[in-house]
Amino acid sequence: FSEEYRIRCKDGSPNWIAARGIARRDASGNVIRMAGSESDITERKRIEQALIEAHHRKDEFLAMLAHELRNPLTPIRNAAHVLGRLGIREPRVQWAQQTIERQVDHLVRLVDELLDVSRIVRGKVTLKVEVVELAGVVNQALEMARPLIDAMGHQVEVQLPGQPVYLQGDPVRLAQVLLNLLDNAAKYTPDGGRIQVEASVAGPVLEIQVRDNGLGIPAELLPQVFELFQQGERTLDRSQGGLGIGSTLVKRLVEMHGGLLEAYSAGTGQGSTFTVCLPVLPGTSTAERREVPDAGPATAARCRVLVVDDDSAV
Repeated sequence: FSEEYRIRCKDGSPNWIAARGIARRDASGNVIRMAGSESDITERKRIEQALIEAHHRKDEFLAMLAHELRNPLTPIRNAAHVLGRLGIREPRVQWAQQTIERQVDHLVRLVDELLDVSRIVRGKVTLKVEVVELAGVVNQALEMARPLIDAMGHQVEVQLPGQPVYLQGDPVRLAQVLLNLLDNAAKYTPDGGRIQVEASVAGPVLEIQVRDNGLGIPAELLPQVFELFQQGERTLDRSQGGLGIGSTLVKRLVEMHGGLLEAYSAGTGQGSTFTVCLPVLPGTSTAERREVPDAGPATAARCRVLVVDDDSAV
């Protein structure tokens, strides 16, 4: 047996006790005696509780930090946008305006990831589940990843099943999963690299693999690649690396969809493969794969938008 319980000491203070034991039996199987021990584990329990409270405070701090960082980003982005609308032809002004917008976009992505992780850790993320078609999710992720992929001169190859594949999930979150994997593949692959997205259906499971021929993952880092704030060493030109929370976020989102996320790499310089396994809806075909053209620019209907912002800094 193994039990942990509290006792009250003579001075009224509570102590934690761990009791461990085993029954001794005779030839007939009857218990004839007990052998065991009891230990005072009060200090261990105190340390465990302190760690739990520290972990909770960390989660609360991350949530507060993300919200506070987000507040000044909106007025900075609005100011940069207004600066661009002024039509100033001075090259240095244009360079400054474009730089601000690019860096704000990068900061928004980091802050959004931080917010998502803090919400998931605290159980405050809910999925808007609906029937989702795989090709639409893939194209949406490719469209959002296109600026970084094009800027680094990567070649992207996409292969999907020949027939539509339907999932039960949140289309926004599923696209976010693939976008993060594509972004990581682009960031950690030298300019002019190759990224492959391949999907196949085996029975009730959809398997999506995102492969690259980039920097790879060291063997000692591979077991911890999905841990929060975990990153490998990066060369100085890999300045676009994030906070080390993207992989953790992706793993949690995949698991919320009833799926599994795995990472593989033969080692440093050997590229990486991330595999997402998700349940498919019954009746999904396993027909021959088809090539999917790169996602082009999105077209949106023209409309008038009223934005109401209560930030006094705007």
